[in-house]
Amino acid sequence: IMSIEAKKKRSKAYYGVRPAKRRRLGRPEADLSPGMKGIIITTNVPEKRCVMEAYQLLNEYGDTLYGPENCSDSGEDEEDIDKAIAKEIEGLKNTSHERRFQATNTGVKNVVFIQCRDPVEPCELVHHLFKEMVEEGKQKSRFCQRIVPVTMVCRATEQDILKQAPGVLAPHFHADTVQVIKFAVNYKARNNSSVKRDAIIDQVASLVTKNNVYPHIVDLANPDLVVNVDVVKNLCCLSVVKDFVTFKKYNLHVVMEPDKDSNTASAQTKDENGTAMIARRDSHDRGDEKTSMVAKGLQDGDITAKVMFDGAKSGDVEDSANVEDSSRSGDVEDSANVEDS
Repeated sequence: IMSIEAKKKRSKAYYGVRPAKRRRLGRPEADLSPGMKGIIITTNVPEKRCVMEAYQLLNEYGDTLYGPENCSDSGEDEEDIDKAIAKEIEGLKNTSHERRFQATNTGVKNVVFIQCRDPVEPCELVHHLFKEMVEEGKQKSRFCQRIVPVTMVCRATEQDILKQAPGVLAPHFHADTVQVIKFAVNYKARNNSSVKRDAIIDQVASLVTKNNVYPHIVDLANPDLVVNVDVVKNLCCLSVVKDFVTFKKYNLHVVMEPDKDSNTASAQTKDENGTAMIARRDSHDRGDEKTSMVAKGLQDGDITAKVMFDGAKSGDVEDSANVEDSSRSGDVEDSANVEDS
């Protein structure tokens, strides 16, 4: 018989995943929170695979910009074994804090946030990643789809967004020697319906121009810079990115696909070349046929001439009748021809 205490409803903490088990399962230990900077990554596969691939990509291209990551100890030998063990344990505890890239939990399915620590700048790193990958022409991503840098994370309220946005926009739009910049505002919301899309876009656009103090203009087709506003549940991720259209909205899969226009042009060129080759072949065949006909005609002409010559010698009735008709008509030319023949 089950005791009364066992029948009591267990707390939610009983069913939760303990931190040690979360580490073994590869789940993020920290949650996305205001003040962070990093990279938003979307995927269609289990997030663990996406995180592992993201670490590989970011470390590969991060090494070229910031040098290899050094998380090892100084290498000095410890005479005291107890001190060495204590130092190793402390190092294991602080490993996650020393990493320049650390996955965090967003609470949204198929959305991963990789927190970046100094000296890593998310916008610089992501742009470098796309630029190098396009130049290499090699697809290195299977699980990561869209990779968007984040300069600042704040609360997803209109007041907090308008408070934090000027610090993100100023280095790009409000410099003393700034020229006219074509810009656009890209807004995306996930698991949030409280933030009004049109209101945020209008307010951010006003912050860019500072109510027409700066002569920046909106260009949705081909902007120089794009203000990216990503709302994830109750948090908002802000950044300013360049080459947003060139890199297909920072989508790794789409940017590496062949250009449809170039494929169409090459197909048309191929068809035109094929048609030209067929036309030349047909012309050549017709030329050969015409040559054969001419040769046959000449050959037939020779045979006809020979027959006519033989017929004239043998006293052909038709030729004789023609001669008599021409003689009765008194045609001088025909008579001359008859005499010549």
